Amino acid sequence: MVGDRLERSGRAQRRAAHDSITRSLTGAELLRHAAAACERLRLDPHRQAVWAALELDHLWSIHECYGEITGKRVPAAMAATLRRHLRPADCLDRIDCARLAVLLDDLDPRQAQERIDGVRREFAKGRHTTPANSTFRTTFSAGIAALVPDMSVEQWREHAASSAGTQGMGSACARRPPASQRSRARSSPTCAG
Repeated sequence: MVGDRLERSGRAQRRAAHDSITRSLTGAELLRHAAAACERLRLDPHRQAVWAALELDHLWSIHECYGEITGKRVPAAMAATLRRHLRPADCLDRIDCARLAVLLDDLDPRQAQERIDGVRREFAKGRHTTPANSTFRTTFSAGIAALVPDMSVEQWREHAASSAGTQGMGSACARRPPASQRSRARSSPTCAG
């Protein structure tokens, strides 16, 4: 009896830590993983981690043209595409309707951009079906930011988010760290689109 309650409680807690549409982590869990990455970098400055902010292009138009059900399926399809390319240590989170975040541990910005850009190209080729059985394609943009020493989780998140729309829709961009932290960065900016 008590064992059954504990098991149900554990399942409920695991469900609460995941988004119902994308099955990705919630913001609190992602921030916990990001804080752990910051701590690992503090203990070992040679480690690397990257925060990728992904934003679906045209999601509001998709909602208006095809309805809410289709509008929810597109972020779910994006998350499913991402999950196929993520390693067990990587973390995926849904920020809001149109944005996801990914923490990639032990990758430099160039490697992260190559991985995210591959996912971006695969997602752009996919077809999404509407309730009327018509299909359409869409894209996402990505901003990639490396964690550098003395950067807070909030600075890291904002740096990635601000670079998501820098190069325009359907692109992936790895941006340089803020000037105060640039001397500690491990790679230069690169963009693909």
